[in-house]
Amino acid sequence: MQPYISVIVPVYNAEKFIRRCVDSLLSQSYRDFEVLLINDGSTDRSGPICDEYQERYENIRVFHTENRGVSAARNLGIEQCNGEYVQFVDSDDFVDENYILGMLEGISEGIDLVIGGIRQVEERGGRFLVTKEYRQPPGEYSKSELGEHFRDLLLNSYINYCYAKLFRKRILTDHGIRFDQDISLGEDTLFVLKTLDRTNAFAVKEEIYYNYVQHSNLTLTYRFRPDKFRVLNDLHFAIVDFCKVNRCYDQKTRTALDKRYMELILFCLDENFKRGFPQALQIKKQLGVLLGDEHIQKFVTQGNEIKQQYPLILIQAIRSKNPYFYFIVYYSLIVYRKVRSKKNEKAAVRR
Repeated sequence: MQPYISVIVPVYNAEKFIRRCVDSLLSQSYRDFEVLLINDGSTDRSGPICDEYQERYENIRVFHTENRGVSAARNLGIEQCNGEYVQFVDSDDFVDENYILGMLEGISEGIDLVIGGIRQVEERGGRFLVTKEYRQPPGEYSKSELGEHFRDLLLNSYINYCYAKLFRKRILTDHGIRFDQDISLGEDTLFVLKTLDRTNAFAVKEEIYYNYVQHSNLTLTYRFRPDKFRVLNDLHFAIVDFCKVNRCYDQKTRTALDKRYMELILFCLDENFKRGFPQALQIKKQLGVLLGDEHIQKFVTQGNEIKQQYPLILIQAIRSKNPYFYFIVYYSLIVYRKVRSKKNEKAAVRR
């Protein structure tokens, strides 16, 4: 008998977390489901740990592949799963015991996608502390009502991740919806947009069952990616096009997207400075390419209210296209903020 739900878990070097993740799935109150563990070429003990679970539990299947990335792992899961509905869980996250059941309760006639909230948690001293929650008022909406509610989904980051959702598999297979294996930024968002575009109706759950784990204590190796802005820029305009097609590109949505775009510009520019002063000078060329990008220059030159939320000198530095000028302004603002912060701390102590 085929399982009703398939849970796809991409696994890469997750030996520290995978047991917690899988155990949370095995503790589900709902039982008619399978778990697909896709070991994406892990070099630690993740593979053997997955095999242990497969030997002990009939509803767990393991696939070992060469390292091709999380999108390829999820796509393999979609191709191999047997359930009528599909869910995705990341190997370093965990779910509440009613995760599957709670999401299933959002299914009614015609619903092809159920969207849930997430709980952002951080481990401190052996305990998980909630740092943020993303939740949305519940409701069921037809495709024609998507435009009315998309902005709320956008502002609450609901389209940014594929987990905490329940997808009707037929929608994915009939329309060839897969994760883009050529990008490693924003692939979740594109996948969700493609699905929303093909759904007859979708539901939003207010309850939160998914725990997204932040790893603030991990030191990640920084790797500059000159294509980061191009990828995220393409993603931004994919969202804009989606809004226009679905008639939800009103002033509020445009303002929200402008804010996201400005944050994107600063994020990509700031990436150049993560390795400190000497290294930042070495990648002056990449910084110059970003500052000269026509999309960035058009955005900071045209009139919009978002620019008013940032220091004028910073906007002028971007418009100058001069890497050295931007570099000086960037560090001057950092020093200014640190000095102001210390003054505020001293003033608070005097009170």
